[in-house]
Amino acid sequence: MVNQYANKGLIIIAATANSGYTAFPASFSNVIRVKAKDTFNIDAEGLRDKGVDFAAPSEHKIWFGGNDITLQKSNSYAAPYVTAMAGRLMMEQSWINNVWQIKKHLYQKFRGKCVQYIPDWIEKGWIAGKVLKSKEEVYFEVAAKEEADTVILYDKNEFNEYREKHIVYLGNEIAEQPDTQCFFWSRRNRKEQILCSRIKKENINIPVILLKSGKEQDQIWWLTELRKSFEAEGYNAYAISTEQESVLYDLEYIPFAVDENISNKIGDFLYWQTYYNQSDLIICGIQEKESIGVEADIFVRIENGKKQTGIQIYCDKIKKAQMCFGTLGEQQIKEVYDCLLTILTEDEDGE
Repeated sequence: MVNQYANKGLIIIAATANSGYTAFPASFSNVIRVKAKDTFNIDAEGLRDKGVDFAAPSEHKIWFGGNDITLQKSNSYAAPYVTAMAGRLMMEQSWINNVWQIKKHLYQKFRGKCVQYIPDWIEKGWIAGKVLKSKEEVYFEVAAKEEADTVILYDKNEFNEYREKHIVYLGNEIAEQPDTQCFFWSRRNRKEQILCSRIKKENINIPVILLKSGKEQDQIWWLTELRKSFEAEGYNAYAISTEQESVLYDLEYIPFAVDENISNKIGDFLYWQTYYNQSDLIICGIQEKESIGVEADIFVRIENGKKQTGIQIYCDKIKKAQMCFGTLGEQQIKEVYDCLLTILTEDEDGE
């Protein structure tokens, strides 16, 4: 709903949670996100970790009923400050008429760069020149090119053709952010987010489930179905994929097969992301010859046979279960989930 109205020109300015954790709708890219501070400025750390754009004063003085009243410090009282700035900006420069233009202008005011770390703004998307590998449904409505607010491209040479639309770039070449008045995402944005992560305070203290399989397996489908099952039981699972296309399914893309500098920061990144998102566990899907920056508590190996799929599940390097399926569907993945949940709850009970 946020994307639907934002793409029609509605400017949404929202306070983030006073708790300090990630909060919605404030953390959506199509929203101008605000927290309280003594002076107005960009919040680079907040943008990286929680999707917060700006920090603004909140101790306003108002005259009410013959009395001077000083409002307390609160994110909710900081949001009107940025609302006034956005309104003035739109009055003074009539060509500014969408969320990205306002963000870009205010960030430039402080010589900052507004990077979109997550492509969560798509309402209607057009996918150019490639058939998606997963049978899972993308999180947005797939539309014709003319009707789409966002184009998903695999060729950076096509950027100029779509300057009036948001762009998600899934190509393998390194691409600079084009000079447009719309949102843009590429794997470079996520790499930048990982590299800027603060050093973690301690070890990740939630369970980590690692799924390793060959390219023949539909990793995105596995992760989505397992996440759905955990959510149905009330667990907040942070689901990671090494497939770039995973961002189209509202999964977290992590480029594991990368240089050493990024590999060394993945653990820091996951710590802060799961901390601010209050995640209960991590589900990570990787392919053969890829590695993860944190130690897995449960390891699931998915092996493809000629006529069947073999599943082996390990906990603390001890084999806990082995399954074999002739056909693979939602019911079979549910059986794997039930086994994982049993292992996790046994561990919680100390059995």
